[in-house]
Amino acid sequence: MTIKPKFSLKKKLALLIISIIILLSFLAGLFVYKGINDITRTLYLSRSKEVSTTAAAVVNPAMVQNIKNRVMEIFNASEDRVSSEDWGSPEYDAYLERYSDVEESEEFKTIQQQLRLVQDSNNIKCAYLFWFDLKTGSTIYLVDGTYGEEYSGPGSFDAVMYEVDYEAMRNPKNGVKPDVTNTEEYGWVVAAGSPIFIDGELVAFAGAEISMNEVMAQRNQFLLITCLSLFSLAVVFIIESIILNDSKIVLPINKLRAVIMT
Repeated sequence: MTIKPKFSLKKKLALLIISIIILLSFLAGLFVYKGINDITRTLYLSRSKEVSTTAAAVVNPAMVQNIKNRVMEIFNASEDRVSSEDWGSPEYDAYLERYSDVEESEEFKTIQQQLRLVQDSNNIKCAYLFWFDLKTGSTIYLVDGTYGEEYSGPGSFDAVMYEVDYEAMRNPKNGVKPDVTNTEEYGWVVAAGSPIFIDGELVAFAGAEISMNEVMAQRNQFLLITCLSLFSLAVVFIIESIILNDSKIVLPINKLRAVIMT
């Protein structure tokens, strides 16, 4: 008695072909995703560093030092500081009022104008000056070139420092290592910082933030089109392979089997 196999040769070959094509399509999609992601990330990390270096070179270090000294004098004298976590609150606005004289000074306006020139000519989100206060573990903003509601006045600060920030203070010549973040509030942003020196002494850092939301949206659209294209090609290859499988492999084998059995 001949035992009939559970799957015919035709079905086995078809399943093998489908599995191979799906695997190859998946690997191709993964390769495209990784390639696009790496290229985009490298390009924007490099650009943020270049723009922050430009901002550091454009501003007058002596003016920056004066602004920093005035900001830090008020910051250190304030015991009831209000961080950016309370952005927009009456307490936060009242705290920033302490720095109004700094903000209205000619030195501040000159530096801000220079930062905005760098910012606008490079079409980036913002260029700004900042300082790390190791005693309180805070990131303090000195001059911000941002327009509108996201503008951070002198003396505003984030009550946090990250490892890259501490590393920048240990080795200031390297600046703040560029990094990409993705938050619900701001989306995709790449930021970097470059040092400003006077006679070899660190004065502050010039930062550059670039929004990546538009390019990431374009990346996602490209990946979607690529995935759909790969899927379409996979379907075509599967159909053609099954047809060739029937005519070139299964049919000749079945004919040979029929001859042998007779």
